[in-house]
Amino acid sequence: MGKSKILGLFAALGAVAGWAISFVCVEALQKDFSAQEILFLQYLIACLVLLPLHFKAFRLKERKDEWLFVGLGLCGFALCGYFESCAVYYMSAANMSVLDTLAPIVTAVMVMVATRKNLLTRPFVIGALVAFAGAIITCIDGILNLSIQPVGTVAAFLGFASWGLYSIFLDKLNDRGYPPLMILRRGFFWALPFMLFRIFLNAKGVDLAFVGLAAVNLDGAANCARFAKPMTWVNVLTLAVFSSALTFLLWGWACKAVGTVKANLALYLTPVFGVLFAAIFLGEQVSPALLVGGAVILVGVIISNKGK
Repeated sequence: MGKSKILGLFAALGAVAGWAISFVCVEALQKDFSAQEILFLQYLIACLVLLPLHFKAFRLKERKDEWLFVGLGLCGFALCGYFESCAVYYMSAANMSVLDTLAPIVTAVMVMVATRKNLLTRPFVIGALVAFAGAIITCIDGILNLSIQPVGTVAAFLGFASWGLYSIFLDKLNDRGYPPLMILRRGFFWALPFMLFRIFLNAKGVDLAFVGLAAVNLDGAANCARFAKPMTWVNVLTLAVFSSALTFLLWGWACKAVGTVKANLALYLTPVFGVLFAAIFLGEQVSPALLVGGAVILVGVIISNKGK
């Protein structure tokens, strides 16, 4: 395995760890904010943080490439997180962790069909199967007590599809030679108008049947009260700077180094990191199955990146 692939794997693991930390922050913020408010604040601040990192204006290689950035922002940032929030609202975290084992599979199929890339090498297939087995071990309790909730399941698969489309757009932009920073900044920029449109729909009484998850509180006194809490800013800035700007930058670099499909196998470690951080910050218990499953997933990710 070359140096660039090793660094890419570490970048993917860092990105997954960053997203796992976001679960702790979102859980705390949901007491005062809707899912849409959290997402909008998160990506607005992330966009502002990334803005001064490169003063030279980025140029499009072709004007039609702008549509790839639009799709990236819509699917990866505006839709994926929202559908995931909807799914978590309707089902338990355990059930969601079981369904999440299907996300890398859905993404791999969508990317290979859309890009016509044959990624089914022997190391990749073996590694993917090992990683999937590890994911099953980590959520064995959820599997034994699985309870399918139709609305939550539909929302979860819409989230998977959105992430799959985001991965396709990211893969195409990487193939065109755009730097990860440009891809991320422009993606965040295009996500914000779609989020504002959803907020506008909610203000007009169109809730998309997801029970207030897109609601925005415009009451001055209420906003002063919730934004006056120091922990509100700690959680929002952690989400924006660490779990969005830095994390997606690492993810873009990882996908460029090892490939979008292979990098997605690292997503199986999300519940592992999530429980570990919950144990550190919230005092929750860590099961032996989670640690064993996490080790098996890591082995699978390494195997999948063997060879070319």
